Amino acid sequence: MISFEKDLRSLILSTPVAALVSNRVVWMVRPQSSQIPSLVLTTVGEATPYVYGGVVNFYPTRVQFEIFSTTYDIATQIWRALEEGLSGFVGNLGDTKFHSILFLGKSDDTEENAVAAQQLVRFLIEASCNWSEI
Repeated sequence: MISFEKDLRSLILSTPVAALVSNRVVWMVRPQSSQIPSLVLTTVGEATPYVYGGVVNFYPTRVQFEIFSTTYDIATQIWRALEEGLSGFVGNLGDTKFHSILFLGKSDDTEENAVAAQQLVRFLIEASCNWSEI
């Protein structure tokens, strides 16, 4: 795991999200046997910026936050805690300088009948995370 991934996970666990998902914040794949609620992070786009002098140490990265929950209310609480804890965040953590974390949108692919049948509730949130290595 590169420092950005490790540091973003640590940042999330330092927010109110941790009270809702414990340490169940993982990259890419949620283990089948894992408890919920949980949060899965996926890099969905990363550009390597160039200037005339070559590559620069700045990475505009799109990250998808996938919330899994047993209820719509808990999923909403996790989303609000993410937004409260990370939206607009600027600062250093570990080996990563976060220039900005900006939420771009949320989608909810949970249908009413799935909630009634007590199936998993899933929210997808996309964010722009602009960072550099310290």
